Amino acid sequence: MRNPLPKVPKSNAYRCYQRNLPIYDGRYDVKYPTETTAPPLQLFHPVFGHFLDDIADEKMDIPDETLRAAADFMASASGIYEEPIRQSAILPHLSAALSIGMTQVVNLDRTCPDGAVIATLTDIPETATLLVDEQKRDLGEGADPSIQAGLSMIRFWAQENHRIISENTCCPTFLFASAGPWITVLGAIFTDKVVVLLKSSSRIQRECENSN
Repeated sequence: MRNPLPKVPKSNAYRCYQRNLPIYDGRYDVKYPTETTAPPLQLFHPVFGHFLDDIADEKMDIPDETLRAAADFMASASGIYEEPIRQSAILPHLSAALSIGMTQVVNLDRTCPDGAVIATLTDIPETATLLVDEQKRDLGEGADPSIQAGLSMIRFWAQENHRIISENTCCPTFLFASAGPWITVLGAIFTDKVVVLLKSSSRIQRECENSN
């Protein structure tokens, strides 16, 4: 059984975290460097490869209602809110843009991400999270939502009531992190290690070459 892992609120804490039980996302403590690179996620599950192909397809036919919902979501995410209000204000727009309902999941240890997309399975008495959402009002306020999303994904799959799935799959999960109008979409898997990434190594290399 995997032990639940704590949320790490600040970059200094994450630096220490990466020394001991690192998330394989390419981040590391420069004073105690640890190898945190990993193979592309699409080698673990094809859904990540399909997603990368879709976002690269400029001719992909996107329904008008989805485009309108995405525009409405970006308009709502660009607003400046008081902290308790933002989540309830933008989650309905995010659900519409994703064309799927989002809910708030409360883990057995009473922790919860800001939002999640859940699938109920018929053959086993467990639920699976397809997407974990973490939000901040703006950049620089509190935890990095992309780091927090990865840790929330670990927390979900570490719970005893998800043991069957976590012991028999790589727990493929999308991570949606936003701070104001800045949005990041990542992928994650949980096996003997946690990998958080959504670009192939060849694509990263091409981007580095193009930037030089």
